Amino acid sequence: VIVVVALPGTLVAAISSFLLPLEGDVRPTAGDVGSAVWTIVAGAWVYGLIALAVGALLTSSAAAIAISLALNFIGLPLLSLVDRVSEPLGNVMLPTAFSRLVGDADDPALAVAVVAVVVWVAGFLAAGAFRATRAEY
Repeated sequence: VIVVVALPGTLVAAISSFLLPLEGDVRPTAGDVGSAVWTIVAGAWVYGLIALAVGALLTSSAAAIAISLALNFIGLPLLSLVDRVSEPLGNVMLPTAFSRLVGDADDPALAVAVVAVVVWVAGFLAAGAFRATRAEY
């Protein structure tokens, strides 16, 4: 659903990047547009699945929205600061790993970033699935 909602804005941005006049000889390439689209699609999937898992954990829509917003605006920026304390640990934090995943493809730590993002998302989904399958309500 998130990807479908973001699709019109993504298309407008991609088309306008080619049509609008720019200063100098700077023109976006197809790779630039593909990278922008990949960032939006990957972000929608990763953070959408995490929000889904938070919703399953809390079983309350209002609380899930509040916690997901707090996670995005407070928790993830705090996790990105771990890099300042320990670089190896910072490389596996979700914000840093996701930035590396959608960034430079020649990065040697790309495989670590892919694994880190998958583990983070799987961890949230596993917690949400565990909570949703318990028969206590």
